[in-house]
Amino acid sequence: TDLGIRRALSRWEGWSWTILSSSGQKRAGLLRHGRLAIGLPAIYLYGLSFLIWADVKDDFNVIIYGASNPVLPFFLPIRWGVAGALVLASIFLLHRRELERKELLFLVSWFIAALLLSESQAVAFYGMRMGAFAYMALAMLAGLGLDALLAELVRRGGAGRPDLEMRANSLKCTVLTAIILLGAMTPIFKTEFKMLKQMGKEVWWESEVSEDEIAALSFLRAEFPASYAAAADRYQSLIRLKMVGMIDLGALPPLGTDLLFRARGIEGFLKVLSNSRVRYLFVSDRDRACLSRRFEDSLVTRFLLDHLSLAVRTDTVSIYEVPDMTPPAEGAPLGIVVPREVVMDALSPTAISCYIYPVAMAALAQASYRVLVDGDAEAFRSSVLVLASDPGDGIKDYLGWLRLGRPLVILDGSGPGQVFGSSILYGGEVARADGIKSELRGTLIPLPEVSVPRAHANEEQATVLAWYTCRGREVAPFALRTSLQGQDVFLLDVFPLFDAMLEGGPEVKRDIFGKLGLMLELLPIEIPGANVEPDLGFWSGVFSLGGFNATGSVDVEADWLYVPIMDPAQNNPAFVHNCNYLGDWSIFYGEGNITLDTYDFVEGGASLKVSITAQEGGHLAVSYRPPERLNWTGVKFLELWFKADFSPFDVKLARIYVYGDKPTFMFWNIRPEIAEGRWIGLALPLDSPDGALGTLDMGRVRSILLYFQGEPGRTYSFWLDDVCVDISSWLTGHVGSPTATIDLRGAEHVDVISGQLDSLLIPNAMIQSLRIRREVHVGLSTSRLEFHGGGLDKYVLLTLGDEFHVDLWLSWAATIDLAFVRRGITTRLSIRGGTLSLTIRPAAVGIEVMVGRASISVRGRTSFGEIYVPQLRCYRHPLAVEGRTSFVLGFSDNAWRCLDGFSYQGSIEMPRSASNPSAGPEVDWEVVLLSPWHLAFTASLAAVGLMAIWRDKRRQRRGGGGKASCDRPIRVLYIGTNDLSPGKPCRGGTMRLALEILRHIGREGVLARYERVSGSRSEQLARLPSL
Repeated sequence: TDLGIRRALSRWEGWSWTILSSSGQKRAGLLRHGRLAIGLPAIYLYGLSFLIWADVKDDFNVIIYGASNPVLPFFLPIRWGVAGALVLASIFLLHRRELERKELLFLVSWFIAALLLSESQAVAFYGMRMGAFAYMALAMLAGLGLDALLAELVRRGGAGRPDLEMRANSLKCTVLTAIILLGAMTPIFKTEFKMLKQMGKEVWWESEVSEDEIAALSFLRAEFPASYAAAADRYQSLIRLKMVGMIDLGALPPLGTDLLFRARGIEGFLKVLSNSRVRYLFVSDRDRACLSRRFEDSLVTRFLLDHLSLAVRTDTVSIYEVPDMTPPAEGAPLGIVVPREVVMDALSPTAISCYIYPVAMAALAQASYRVLVDGDAEAFRSSVLVLASDPGDGIKDYLGWLRLGRPLVILDGSGPGQVFGSSILYGGEVARADGIKSELRGTLIPLPEVSVPRAHANEEQATVLAWYTCRGREVAPFALRTSLQGQDVFLLDVFPLFDAMLEGGPEVKRDIFGKLGLMLELLPIEIPGANVEPDLGFWSGVFSLGGFNATGSVDVEADWLYVPIMDPAQNNPAFVHNCNYLGDWSIFYGEGNITLDTYDFVEGGASLKVSITAQEGGHLAVSYRPPERLNWTGVKFLELWFKADFSPFDVKLARIYVYGDKPTFMFWNIRPEIAEGRWIGLALPLDSPDGALGTLDMGRVRSILLYFQGEPGRTYSFWLDDVCVDISSWLTGHVGSPTATIDLRGAEHVDVISGQLDSLLIPNAMIQSLRIRREVHVGLSTSRLEFHGGGLDKYVLLTLGDEFHVDLWLSWAATIDLAFVRRGITTRLSIRGGTLSLTIRPAAVGIEVMVGRASISVRGRTSFGEIYVPQLRCYRHPLAVEGRTSFVLGFSDNAWRCLDGFSYQGSIEMPRSASNPSAGPEVDWEVVLLSPWHLAFTASLAAVGLMAIWRDKRRQRRGGGGKASCDRPIRVLYIGTNDLSPGKPCRGGTMRLALEILRHIGREGVLARYERVSGSRSEQLARLPSL
C-alpha cells in the first residue's frame, strides 16, 4: 500500500550510509573526517576535565567554585554530566541530514547564547538563571543523541519488531526524563549558592531542620516581633530565621552582617548594632564553622561568645542575647580615655582590660560617651572623664581640668598604679569575694567568687564608697573618693573583676559582664544618659574593609598627631653597646681591624669602623661578646645603625646572628637593607627571626655576630653605631631617632628649656621627643602613604614613607615640647603659638604616625584592598583610582572604617582580588598530564581514531576504488507486487529481498543511493530496468 511504501521509504531515508551522488561521496568523506576532527578533541577535553577535578577535588567546592562568575572552565563538564556526554555522542550517531536540520542549529545557538549570558557580568543577578536555560537546550541536544543511539540498537537487534521498538521508546523517555531531572540539579544549585562564593570551604548543607533548631527557632518566634536575630552564615542560618519571620531588610543588610561579625573593636560592633534591630545572635554549627573560617579574629568570635548571656542552648544551636548597649557618640559628655596601644590591636589583653571592659561599663549603663586616646586634648571638653588605667605621673596632665570642678573617674584596668597605691593599702594576702556592697546606696551586687587582694583604704586621703565583700564581710575597697589638690577624684578598683573575666570560664565571664553597667552607678556623680537614634545614612556610605596605599602627592589634615618613635615612653631603647669605645668587639672571620671613627657617626661621639679582608671562601665577620650573659627577657627588638662602603650585590650573604647557650642561635638576613654609603637603621624583631636553631633562652644571650660572604681577598668596610634593645610594645620597627629639618620661623614664641638654639632653621637634627599639649591643626604631605588597618573610632595609624613634611598650627594656648640632638648637643624647646614646620626623613622604613579626625587628599594613584562603594557598583572588591581622590577617615574599627565624603576624578580600576575564592584552586598540570589515567585515556582515544581511519580506508579499497563502480546506482522499488508484474498480488517476498540487499550493501560498504521516482506506476515500471 501507499502507507507501506511511505514507511519503507522513510526508514530507508534515515539510514546513515546512504548518499545521493558522487559529489555526495566527497561530502561523506568530509563528514567522516570532520566527525573525527571535532568529536575526538571534544571527548578528550570533556574527559580531561574530570581528571582535573579528581586532582583538585580536595580543594574544590562545588558550592563556591560552581557559583563563581565566570565559572571555572573545567567545571562545566562536571555541571553537565551525562547530558554533555550524549551531546558528544550525537556527533557520531546523527546522520548527515539530521546534522543539517534547522532545529539542531537552533538548539546549538540557544545553548551557546545562554551559556555566554550566564557567565556575563553585564546581566548581573539575572545571569544566574541563564545556566538553567543553557541546560534546557543541552538536554534537548542530548535527546537527539539518545534517540539515534536507541534507533541503532533497535536496528541491529531486529528490525520490524514492534514490541522491541515500543520498549526502546519507553526506555528513551525514561532515560531522557532522568537525565533532565537529575542533571538540572547542578545549574539550579549554581543559582541557589551564588551568594555563597565568598563563604569559604566550611559550608554546611542540611536537608532538614534539626530538632535543636526547631527548639531555638521556636523561642525566637515567641519573641517576634519585639526582637531580631543575626547569624554569621548568610545563607542556611538566615533562611531558618526568615522562616520564623525574624529578619528582614530593615533588621540588617548583607553588608551589615559582614561588618557586625568582622568588627574587632566593641565600638564598631555597637555602631552596627545601633543601626539595626538585632538583639540576638543565632549560632549553629554552621555559624561556628563560618566564624572560624571567615571571622576568626573578630570581637564576636574571640570575646562576645564567651561574655554574652545565653537565651537558648541546645546540642547544636546557641542563641546569645545582646543586652541594650549604647554606641559611642561624637561630642558626648562622658569621655573614656584609653591607652594609645589599643588603636593597633583592639583585642590584645591590654585592650580588653583598658578598652573593651571600660567601654562596656558605659554602654551597659546607657551612658552618652565617646572614646578618646591618651594625650588627645579633645578629652578636656568632656563633662565627665573616665581614665581606663592608672595614669601614674600622668595625672599631672589633668590637674588643670580638675580645677574646673568636673568629675574624674579612674579605673585600674591594667592593675593598680601610683594613684591607687596612694589611696589603697594592699596587704600580701589574697581573699575571696562574692559581692560588692555600696555604702552610699545600701545595695549589694552579687558576684561569682573572685580573688581580691585584701586591702583597706588610706583614711587620710580616701573615703570608701563601696566594698568587695565575702558573705557580708568587707574584704577590700572597690570604690573610693580621694582628693587631688582639693578636687574630688573617684577610684574604681575593677582590676580583680577584669582579671577574673580574663582568666575565668564562660559562666564567670557572662555573670560579671552583665553587671558591669551597675559599677558606675555606685559613684555619687551624674552619668549623662543617651538618646540613641539610628543613623539613616549609615548604610549608604563608603566602607573600606582593608588597607589602602597612595602614591604621588598625598596631603593629610588632622586635629591631632602622635608619633610613637618620637615618644621616649614608647621608644626608649637600652644600650647594648654605644660604639663610643672598642671594648668586647673582635674580628671573627678574615683579617682586619676595628677603629673608632669620630667623624662619621649617628649619635654620641663616635662609631665603630670595621675593615676586613675576606678570607678563603669569602667569609668575613665581626663579633660582640660581653663579659657576662645578656638578659633580654621581654625585649622586642635588637636595633643598630649600619653603614657599608659596598652594595648588596657585592656580597652573597649578609646576616646578623644572636647566640645563646650552645648550640642555639637565631639570625636575620640584612642583605636587602644595605644601602652603599648611607646610614640605615636596622630593627630586628626577636620574636620572628629569619632562621633559628633550637630555642634560644633570651635570659642568657651569649654574643652577637655580623657575618658576610663576599669575594675572597677583597677588603670590605662598614660602620656600626648604637647597638641597643627595645622593650617597646609598639611594633614601630625604627632605630634611634629620625633626622629632620626644623623650621621655627613661623612660631610666635620659643622658649629654650635646655641646650642652645643658634638659628630658627635647624638642619640634620635628630628628634628625640615631640609632645603636643592642647589642640593643634596638623598638616602632613608626603609622596607615599600606607594604611594597614589600625584604627579606632576617630583615630588611625598611618605609615608615611620616604621624606615627609609636617606643619603644626598652634593657638596661643597650645604648646609643643620638642627635644632634638645636633652635633652631640641636646636642646629642649617649648613652642607656643604660630606654626612649627618639620621635614622628617625616616631612618630605614616609613614612620608610623597616629592621627585623629583626618582627611586625605591624593593626586596620583590610590589603591584600596577591599572597599564598598555602591555608587561604583564596587561591592567589597579591590579598587584603584588614578587621578584625584579625597575622603575623610570617619568612624574606624580595627577591621573596617567609614570613608566620609568619598570623591574622585580620573580613571578607576577594579582588579580581581587574588584572595577571591572564585579564582579557583590551582591545578598541578604536571601531575594531571603525567598521571596513568590521563595517559591511558589519551592512548585509548588515539587508538579509536586510528582504527576509524583504517576502517574507512579498508572500505574504500573493498568498494573497488574506482569512481564508476562507486557511483553505480542500484534501484529497488516496492510497489506492492510479488515481481515486476503488477497483476499478481504481493506476498512480501520482494520487500524482504530488497531489505536484505540493502543490509548487505551496508555491511560490505558498497555505496548506494535511493531516489524517489515520480509518475504513475506504469511510468515507473517503464523506467526501471530489471534487477
